[in-house]
Formats: sequence, structure tokens, C-alpha cells
Amino acid sequence: MPILLVFFTISYTVSLADDGKKDLLWQKASQVASENWNLIPGTKHKIKHVTDKKGNEKSHKEVIVRYYLGDNDLIVTELVSASKNGEKVDTTNKYVRDTMEDEILPTNKSLFHNNEPGNPIISRTNKTIEINGHICIGFDFIYNSVENGEEFQINGTAWLDEISGAPLRVEKSLTSLPIMVKSMTLIEDYSYDSNGDWYMIKETVASDVSLVLIKRHMLLENLYYDYWRYHDLENQPKEN
Repeated sequence: MPILLVFFTISYTVSLADDGKKDLLWQKASQVASENWNLIPGTKHKIKHVTDKKGNEKSHKEVIVRYYLGDNDLIVTELVSASKNGEKVDTTNKYVRDTMEDEILPTNKSLFHNNEPGNPIISRTNKTIEINGHICIGFDFIYNSVENGEEFQINGTAWLDEISGAPLRVEKSLTSLPIMVKSMTLIEDYSYDSNGDWYMIKETVASDVSLVLIKRHMLLENLYYDYWRYHDLENQPKEN
């Protein structure tokens, strides 16, 4: 490819990314995110459902954990309940332990903080949908990400409230996945209340996995409740 064409392509790509980030509605979304980055869920309900290619259930796991402020202002994770295929389990179960080790400390990083690795290309579209009575404008995005040494591409649409700019839903599809993972989609649903608090209420991950003759569909749902602010020491849940 001629050097001049390469330069033009790179410049055009950067321009697209900048155009989306400079959009007034996207800037409102960034402001909403920057004001709410330190909200932490008091409770997380994790549900993992696995079925075979005929839709028959192969596994069902549920874990509910509570997050509160412990000694030295450290966030403590407490198991509320857990089950596997209807049977009660505890912290001797690896899935339960892994869930309790999920990172919960806020990092002030997201697609809307404009510091997502991979320099996302963001562009406003003419697409609109209604979410919980709010008309939302679609912003398409695409960027590369690396996790556990694997690089993959993420593309999708962020739906911003047409007035406040608050992101109410983010839809993501992942490509360039490991060979056994045939597809993976993520949907993040958010709430933006009258106090200006913006937080995730549900995260849904759907994937199809194929290994030799075994095919599985996995649906993971994370439900979040009872948010509190990490810096607000007077209004944080404490150890009972």
C-alpha cells in the first residue's frame, strides 16, 4: 500500500474516533461516567446457565455475594448464598471462590471515560431505541482488547439517553475469539436516577462453545443492587 494512502487511512481513522468523542451527547456520557466511577454494588447475584445444542440444561449455578467496607477502608466480600444444580454449596466450591475473587474496586476506566485501551473508534448513528421510557441514540464503536494474553476485537453500540447523555445500554460482540468459542455477545444495562447516580444493573454474556463433538450454550447474568460510593465513608454499609 502506498505510504500516502496509509497515512490517509490512519488520519481518517483517528478523525472518526475524535469525531465521536467530540459529539456533545458523548461528552455528556463521559461527564456522567466521571461523576459515578466510584459507585460499588452492595450485592451481586451471579447466575450461570449451560445448555446443550438441543436446549437441555447441563448446569445451573447461582452465587449471591455482598460487598461492604471493612477495616482500613478495605472492601470485604461476603458470601450470602450459593447453589449448583439446586444443591447448596459453599466456599469449598471453586466457582464460588472465583466469584468472590472478582475485582470490585472501582478503577475510573470505561468506554465512556475515553481511556479504553485500543483507541476506540466511535461514531454517532441515526439509530434510536426506547429503553424504559427513554429515547436513546446509538453510537457505534470498535476497538481491540487483550485478556489473558489473547487479543480480540470488540464492536457494538452504546445507547445514550437523547437528553442527559447517560448510557442506558451497551451491546458488544467479540470477534477473533479462540477457536473453540464460536460466538460471544455482551449486553450491559444501566440505571440513571433522579439523583444523577449512574450504575450497571445487569450484565448479560452469551456464548457458544464447541469442543470436538460437544457443543454448549452458556448464559451468564450478573445482577447488581444497593450501590454505595467508595469515598462516602459516612454512608457505606459496614460489617454487621
